Amino acid sequence: MSPNDLVAKAGVLGSLPESWRHLDQVCSKATVTTDMIAEVVATDAGLTTRILRLANSPMFGLPGRVEAIDRAVSLMGTRQVRDLALAACVIDRFKDVPETLVSMHSFWRHSLGCALLARAIAAKRRESNVERFFVSGLLHDVGALLMCQVTPELTTKALTKIGAGTPAVMAERSVFGFDHSDVGKGLLEAWGLPQSLSIPVGRHHSPSTGVAYAVESAVVHVASTISDLLAVGEGIEGRSSPLDAQAWIQTGLQPAALADVVGDLDTSLEPIMDVFFPGKKVA
Repeated sequence: MSPNDLVAKAGVLGSLPESWRHLDQVCSKATVTTDMIAEVVATDAGLTTRILRLANSPMFGLPGRVEAIDRAVSLMGTRQVRDLALAACVIDRFKDVPETLVSMHSFWRHSLGCALLARAIAAKRRESNVERFFVSGLLHDVGALLMCQVTPELTTKALTKIGAGTPAVMAERSVFGFDHSDVGKGLLEAWGLPQSLSIPVGRHHSPSTGVAYAVESAVVHVASTISDLLAVGEGIEGRSSPLDAQAWIQTGLQPAALADVVGDLDTSLEPIMDVFFPGKKVA
């Protein structure tokens, strides 16, 4: 079995909702307007609620309370709304993963922690679209969820090894012949998402193995490692993976800036968790 074979067995998980496809198509038009995007978002009540909650969260720090979806789109930006809608859709896609294998809220807490750290690092780099880094960070371990859903018996074997102290990548490769980053990359490709997302997800354990999207891969790797070290939620990794020194250099992040990056996480994580999982508190 290859990563693509596993993705081929994903069923409905192997595609994204038509509502997001429609939004993506509209956002890609050369003549797109705020009203056009707001109209598409407004057809999905759950998505509308999440976008408005995000607009009013510390993540954006917008002035005044935003109560209309067209104003939220105008203030947040077209690409940002599209990327954040993608994040919401993916979280919904995996709501039925068996809790016997992984605590979903704790998993997403770790992933959202990584996403916020990646976004903060990208902001320090003055990247033009920090939400792209947020989405890559959020999806970095999504391949592990697909493995839980499609091959629960084999995943249980890998998780047993991880629980005994074997690093996740080694444990998964010993059972499957590949690891969750390979599956995540294959899944994002099956979804038709750009390489700017799929490659960082596929390389977050090996950020120095290629030149394409090297910065994005390095940022997600560093963010994931920090999230592990801070014990933000419970990811699939078991114990922390070592930091790739070259990836740290590639981010351009200075040690003195690390306190600001982590400080942003302290103020943003709980409100963002509440956006996606309202009323549910997970340590």
